Amino acid sequence: PALVAWRELPSETAARGVPIGLCAGPEGLETVTVDPEGDGPHLLIGGTTGSGKSEFLRTLALGWAADRSPAQLQLLFVDFKGGATFTDLLRLPHAVGLVTDLDPLAAERT
Repeated sequence: PALVAWRELPSETAARGVPIGLCAGPEGLETVTVDPEGDGPHLLIGGTTGSGKSEFLRTLALGWAADRSPAQLQLLFVDFKGGATFTDLLRLPHAVGLVTDLDPLAAERT
């Protein structure tokens, strides 16, 4: 079944960024955010094999989808490592598709 839970936040709240985790702050735990809309449109993620790049992208996609309706956010996943990273995220109503290296024609078109 499709995942259908999200909350549509007012634009001023959504503008604070996408929650990606927690960190210790002076007053306890604080939410860590990334703002792809305000700081974008590009984001570079780098790291060695096994350092968590794919997990970060999954966390970012889920955090983004949690605060926006499918009318506000559509996600196209591009995964040239076989597509396994995002397969289960295709259940999100925000997902419009997945492009992988397993479909060379679609990959070339993309």
